[in-house]
Amino acid sequence: MLLLALAPACLVAPPQVKVKAQMGVVRADSPHAAQRVAGLLDKLAPQVHALLPDTRRAPVEVWVQRQLAIYSHWEVSAEVPAFTIEGVGRIHMLEASPRELSAALGHELVHALLGESWEPLPAVAEEGLADWVQEQLNPELASSLRADHLAKASAAFDGLALGLWMPARSGTRQVARFTFLGRPEDSEPLPPPSVAIRSSGDDGGSFWKPYQVSVSDPRLYGLGYLLVARIVERHGVAGLHSLCLRATREGHSEVPSEWLLEQAGLNDDASAWRAAIAARFGSTELMALGRTLVPFLVELVTDELRPRVNARSGDEFLWRYHPRLGLEGAETRVSLARVPDMQRALRRVWPRQRVRGAAVLAAR
Repeated sequence: MLLLALAPACLVAPPQVKVKAQMGVVRADSPHAAQRVAGLLDKLAPQVHALLPDTRRAPVEVWVQRQLAIYSHWEVSAEVPAFTIEGVGRIHMLEASPRELSAALGHELVHALLGESWEPLPAVAEEGLADWVQEQLNPELASSLRADHLAKASAAFDGLALGLWMPARSGTRQVARFTFLGRPEDSEPLPPPSVAIRSSGDDGGSFWKPYQVSVSDPRLYGLGYLLVARIVERHGVAGLHSLCLRATREGHSEVPSEWLLEQAGLNDDASAWRAAIAARFGSTELMALGRTLVPFLVELVTDELRPRVNARSGDEFLWRYHPRLGLEGAETRVSLARVPDMQRALRRVWPRQRVRGAAVLAAR
């Protein structure tokens, strides 16, 4: 979502092809791209209306672009798949695969369609709501989306503590540990959640002094998602909406973060957030995360574990030693052999061969 004052003389020209859909208009550079997104718009917009109370019924305009841009002299970062111009209500999307388009459009339709009664919802929570709706509208992608959202949330608390486990005489033992999305040394720490989920600092800008954290920070998207997911789980979408109505009645321009945290059953305790993140990581989410980590996992296995086992190939290692991926402190673990693409990637660097002098990994 973007807040912009649009100067007509500086705006980029709309894509040339225009297709009318039941729920609005789609513009793209090709008839195929426009028709494809028009079909998605007609499919997803009614579902957003059904999921959320008080949504706008006005037609939606979508621009599908090869490079996201609003002004002729300013292009949007390539890392951004889509955005909505608040006030105008127009959605800009990158050309992409049907699945990526569906996920991006599901998210942006929330920003485009939320009614006035939702205005007190803080920006971070609105992004979380959009990610939650995105997940509901794309059930075939839900596990991957959920894993991504939770990993972003974990980055606010030093990342996901992960490990590999293998059989041992006394059961299983951890043979490797690593952190995913830990905070880079040059990044600023997030403020406490009660501060981070507010829309702006005292100066009314997009940063929280002294933390200097932008509202576009992926960690905030993750916090917003977990916050909203827990509120909806406990009180339904109506419960979240009721906080906006209450804020308006009581003269608040924004829902106080304390209300949101209370309904989510959270506070500023980082350990409570970490536990909430881990609790939502089931086997399907771990499998999706594992697929993202395949290049790293292959390097870990070949560099750290291969010299310590008696296996002639990657396939033999996977099926003989049953390495499993999991979060530290959680019981759910998944076999690396079942992680999509893992077996094929490992075969490329560990083909079948004779191994001399390799000792079986001993139990400690």
